[in-house]
Amino acid sequence: KNKSENEKLSSKVKIQKKERKFLQFFLYIFFFTVIVSVLTFNSRPELFDNILLSTKEKTDQVLNDFSNSVLNYFDSPIKAPTEELIIDSIPLNVIPDNNKEIVHPDYLLKSQSLIASILNSFNLTQDNDLVLLSISSGTMNLEFIGAKTHTVPVDSIGNVLNYSLRQIAGEDKYKHGFLINYPKINTENKTFSNISVDSLESFVNNLDDSTIKTLTQTQSETDRKTPVIARILDLDNIKLMLEYLSTYGNNSSLDKFVYKKFNDGTNESAIYYIAVHDQVDSSTKN
Repeated sequence: KNKSENEKLSSKVKIQKKERKFLQFFLYIFFFTVIVSVLTFNSRPELFDNILLSTKEKTDQVLNDFSNSVLNYFDSPIKAPTEELIIDSIPLNVIPDNNKEIVHPDYLLKSQSLIASILNSFNLTQDNDLVLLSISSGTMNLEFIGAKTHTVPVDSIGNVLNYSLRQIAGEDKYKHGFLINYPKINTENKTFSNISVDSLESFVNNLDDSTIKTLTQTQSETDRKTPVIARILDLDNIKLMLEYLSTYGNNSSLDKFVYKKFNDGTNESAIYYIAVHDQVDSSTKN
């Protein structure tokens, strides 16, 4: 009996030794691979770039295949809404008027949103030294000078995408810079008047030290517009021009606006990029 037990113990010891040798061999291989990889990366990093690029391409392909399969799964016919739902669902730029729909063009909504954001920014920064306001296509660049810690509620203008802070050389003042994504406003309860290029030119010419230039008219299948560039001086006149465009916005759009204050701080100027729209007569289409 003792002899058989000794044989079993001896066999167990041999198995353990074999397993230990195998583990040691595996660890040697592992550490050797790691060392070789580190040395190779230091001397030939481009090899790893190719491997990572190949892995990324395969991963992107897998993700694209997965996304396509998900989209195909949900790509099923959608039931048409009921007539009541269609009547009740009125876009923001459509105004019901005595059972009729008054459709505002898209450029009006964009222009009125741009103008409202400018006026809001002027009001919020009136206690600071506003030096730049450039706005177009849903994005505003805003810069003003003040203390290091400002109290301007910039987030009420829109979604802040970026912020910068720079100290003015030789002064205890700081320039605050913001990149803002401003929102669209609701024009549902507002009415607007039309404007002509001649009346726009007359209005600008009556403002002191202001200039206006009318460019060549352009035309598409559904719209004919006349680009106009105006330069206005003095903050009061700048605001007056904005209010004018806000009122006469039915067939005009302010597409871009750039406000700057002179380096000496004595005066401000603003450039307005305007388009006066005329609907193309269907009889003139080919």
